Amino acid sequence: MNFIAENAIFFFYVAASAIVALFAFLWGGRTKLMGAGLLLASIPVSNILHSILVLGWLTINQFAVSLISLDFMLAYLFFEIARRSTRLEPSRWAVFVTAIHISMALVNIAAAIIVSFSRTAEYHLILNLLLITAFLACIAGFTPKSRKEAFGILRMKWVYFKSDWFRLSTYLKQSRNRALSIKNISPSSAISDLDEHIGKKLREARITAGYSREVLAKKLGVTIPQIQKYETGATRLTASSIYILSEIFNLEISYFYDGYTSANAKGVKPIET
Repeated sequence: MNFIAENAIFFFYVAASAIVALFAFLWGGRTKLMGAGLLLASIPVSNILHSILVLGWLTINQFAVSLISLDFMLAYLFFEIARRSTRLEPSRWAVFVTAIHISMALVNIAAAIIVSFSRTAEYHLILNLLLITAFLACIAGFTPKSRKEAFGILRMKWVYFKSDWFRLSTYLKQSRNRALSIKNISPSSAISDLDEHIGKKLREARITAGYSREVLAKKLGVTIPQIQKYETGATRLTASSIYILSEIFNLEISYFYDGYTSANAKGVKPIET
């Protein structure tokens, strides 16, 4: 209990990072998971630096420089996330987190210049408030704007999960069953079946709406070749991207996987028993 009490702030931030990661997993894609991972990784790194300072292996100035470097590095990484943002993968939350880490770096610069300031309660309070604000910005950015969006994205992720799990389990069963044909399904090609189906539905919706690939690319903030990859299934659309497309075409999310079942996946043969 003493250990937990002494490290209460550390465990608080780890718990906050876990909540951010959960929101990213439920309603985000790789970009949001990356942001949650960066926040989570920064917590133990800063605590390790503080432990090294306590052991006397770092001076106050070296500790401050380390924190400044960490904050600027995080600011750069979040800026890169924001810079690569598109309408399909919006990352406005990353802009706020970038600004917050720059602010934290400036506070640490002030602490390095004015040593007395680094020993005040205000210094630690400001840093903690900024970090808490970063967590809140991520949660706000990851939270769906409506119940329809929340359940729509979760439903689409469930469809992806069922398809991938079905194909992977089928592949593993066929691999273990020597009585079956040596020709097995590879997990990578298996996963593409649902993506190809959704791509065809996207192309169908685009043509029905009278959009060219160029027009749709401009609406989504992506390149024309990227639209072509989505339509062929070469690149997987995220669940949140499908929700945005359903809004653009004024369609239900279910439209994109209507007519698809895992059992219809190409190349799947019945398992002989």
